Amino acid sequence: MSILPRPAFPVYDLVIPSLKKKIKFRPYLAKEEKVLSIAMESEDITEIGNAIKLVLENCIMTKDVEIDKLATFDIEYLFLNIRAKAVGEDIELKVLYPDEDEELYVDVKLNINDIKVQETKGHTKTIKLDDEMSMIMRYPSFEYFIEEQFEMPTTDRDKLEKGLDLTASCVDKICKGEDVWTAEDVGKEEVLSFIGDLTSKQFELIQKFLDTMPQLRHVIKVQHPSRTVEVDGEEVPEEKEVILRGIVDFFI
Repeated sequence: MSILPRPAFPVYDLVIPSLKKKIKFRPYLAKEEKVLSIAMESEDITEIGNAIKLVLENCIMTKDVEIDKLATFDIEYLFLNIRAKAVGEDIELKVLYPDEDEELYVDVKLNINDIKVQETKGHTKTIKLDDEMSMIMRYPSFEYFIEEQFEMPTTDRDKLEKGLDLTASCVDKICKGEDVWTAEDVGKEEVLSFIGDLTSKQFELIQKFLDTMPQLRHVIKVQHPSRTVEVDGEEVPEEKEVILRGIVDFFI
């Protein structure tokens, strides 16, 4: 039995974007940061996934939050905020300057509180295939988040197969008139077969759902360290916009 008192840690509120649910969380601790560091150094996708999941499960103090069922952008947003409260809300990045002629990285400082999940106007989970049939979609979950963020590039065939697997995993329900089939009830292979029978235009509707779904996204302006342009007769540093997406762009 330990005779030392345990240090107190602060508790914060945060809203899970896809659920609009307020939760309580704490920063990750030194022992959890060590697990994360070891996992990142290993570059092993399974270790990285286990480490991130461990941090989320330990730090989210609200009960009944199922990590495996959270949307990818929920996981990114939660993890980024947990990290911010643990090691600081200001992060320093080296951002690749958008230039076709040279590969130049520019130092940029960001405040994590400014980074939000961005939603696309008109985005919907309901895809109307025809006058009778529709699909109800759900967002990619934790497993896809790990593969998307950390897995090494694959062959075109592997990418195609993973794209179809992702599409199938995002199908929640298929509806025709009064009849409703859930993806869990019919199974993955049946859903894949259904998707394979869609027309190109119908499949494009699914792609639109994926392309417009909420994402952790932040636009910054970066200045070239030596190049200038003339604005209103005055020489000013050349400046371009860079879009940051996902955890990897922000600090990993």
